[in-house]
Amino acid sequence: MADEQLQSEPPRPWRGVGPLLALAGLVLFGVGALLGLTRVVTGLPPFVVSMGGAALSAIGLLLGLVALARGRRRRARRAVSVGLVAPVVVVAFWLHLGGAPAINDVTTDLDDPPRLVTAGDAAVPFPADTAAVHREAYGDLRPLITSIPPARALAAAATAVRQGEDDGLALIAVDEARGEVRATATSGVFGFVDDVTVRVRAHDGGGARVDVRSRSRQGRGDLGVNAQRVRALLQAIASQLAPEI
Repeated sequence: MADEQLQSEPPRPWRGVGPLLALAGLVLFGVGALLGLTRVVTGLPPFVVSMGGAALSAIGLLLGLVALARGRRRRARRAVSVGLVAPVVVVAFWLHLGGAPAINDVTTDLDDPPRLVTAGDAAVPFPADTAAVHREAYGDLRPLITSIPPARALAAAATAVRQGEDDGLALIAVDEARGEVRATATSGVFGFVDDVTVRVRAHDGGGARVDVRSRSRQGRGDLGVNAQRVRALLQAIASQLAPEI
């Protein structure tokens, strides 16, 4: 009787949609990352492809969980196991860098942020409407105050940027007249480009004040990447100056 019921049950092709969506999403997730890593396409396009793939996998995962609840174990397990991969990677990344506000311009001086310039040497204004959020989220960001003369502090900043090449930093210019070190930072996977300026000014008592600003060219938020970069650069500059203090 059971065999007759199985034979008479109409086919339901949608039952295989969960594993199919999970697999297709995982493939898209990998393709987006590969496009960014190989620099075939950089920035938002490969990021959107990967995030779209992760969303597709998440849908396949949900369908698999529904099927699992209904007792369709074989296909359900396949959808769940494949569908978990991309969403877990995304969630782990968000948890690692998460909790950051939806801003992408970070500095140690909100009253007078260091100058950022584009390729045409046009200054990029700091978004004043984000200052309150910035203070709340990144209240720990402070300028580096040192007794070292400004010229030496500027040289240390340039050295710190050069040593950050493995982290995607690239030195663009050292402007001694303005007391600025300008650089870019390229993310490892998708190739997002951020602009960075280290500004060195004379401080009371013959020392120097070092401020840093880092801004993403694309996107509304940055998952806290710019703040991490500012902290890392300040620490690297302090390490360069430590033997002389």
